[in-house]
Amino acid sequence: MSRRSVEPQGPPDEGRADFPPLPADPALPRIPKQERSRAKRDALLRTAARLFAERGFDATTTTDIAAAAGVSVGTLYSYFQDKRQILLTFMADTGAMLAALNLPAAMDGPDPRQTLRHTLARALPYGIDSYRLHRAWMSLRERDPELAAYGIEVLRWIYHELLVAIRRAHAEGKTWPDLDMERTCWSLTMLLDHVWHSQLRPELLTEEEFCRQRDALADLAYRAIFSGAAAAVPGEPA
Repeated sequence: MSRRSVEPQGPPDEGRADFPPLPADPALPRIPKQERSRAKRDALLRTAARLFAERGFDATTTTDIAAAAGVSVGTLYSYFQDKRQILLTFMADTGAMLAALNLPAAMDGPDPRQTLRHTLARALPYGIDSYRLHRAWMSLRERDPELAAYGIEVLRWIYHELLVAIRRAHAEGKTWPDLDMERTCWSLTMLLDHVWHSQLRPELLTEEEFCRQRDALADLAYRAIFSGAAAAVPGEPA
């Protein structure tokens, strides 16, 4: 994937961009206002997540989800059009979570290294269910041109968030003086995309090993951006 395909057209705005809406966003079901209806919707989502994790997306049917949740198929269809929409709802929730992290503002804080670690921990959680849901999404995206194009928009959003954060740090004299901000953002975005695509099955790594590798990735990004003493890790040489 080229840098041009990920970089936004024209210079990025100094402010934050909204997380890109899913292609099917207008069709996504609204969260019910009644508590009982919300509880039933959430139960369907939890059940679908478990079945997608256990059986895979393709092998799971809406009938399976409804039966496991203890409701009729008609009830399921009153909340979701199909299982694709259920998976899109998970992705919409993930996007909202990532946007709420507000990386540019968080990196203005006293410990941007921990901010990067925290952000990656939220974006790359450890666990077989998370892994299988991720694989279900990737499998669907590979054969759905609309979702493939959406994946590029997400990368552009990540690039933009990083660039806004790095420009703010650069203005405060915290980055390397000769830092090529645009190419550094592109490199980090591509690295994150590669890690996202090539996650190892959780049973191949202990949680401790997984977290150490994830923290090492955050530290690599931290040292690539911040200069000298600003990038020193406590207890380690700068």
